[in-house]
Amino acid sequence: MSEASTHGGEPRIDPITAEVIRGAMETVAYEMAMHVSLAAVTPILNQSNERNASILDARGRLAALSVGIPQFMLASRGPVRFALEFFGQDGFHAGDIFAANDPYHGGGHLPTGTSSRRWW
Repeated sequence: MSEASTHGGEPRIDPITAEVIRGAMETVAYEMAMHVSLAAVTPILNQSNERNASILDARGRLAALSVGIPQFMLASRGPVRFALEFFGQDGFHAGDIFAANDPYHGGGHLPTGTSSRRWW
């Protein structure tokens, strides 16, 4: 690797490549959100855009998100970070899918007191 392609020992990505990757990841997030809306039978999802699709890294940091209601745009980070703490880094394996419905750890709606904490 030439000196021009590193910065402080870290590899550098040129701005054009970074923009292409960013655009591709945002398109994937948008398409995920659109598929949720198309599959939904409730108008709350398929007409109001009250849904979220985001891509996070292995530490729960936001990499890309879809356009939707602003309060949901960053809400996915909380449940993912909680899952990482709850299961530990070794609790995740390639192909795993986790679904959560826990308003106490980053859901988009306030806790009602009747919600249960469930992890699958």
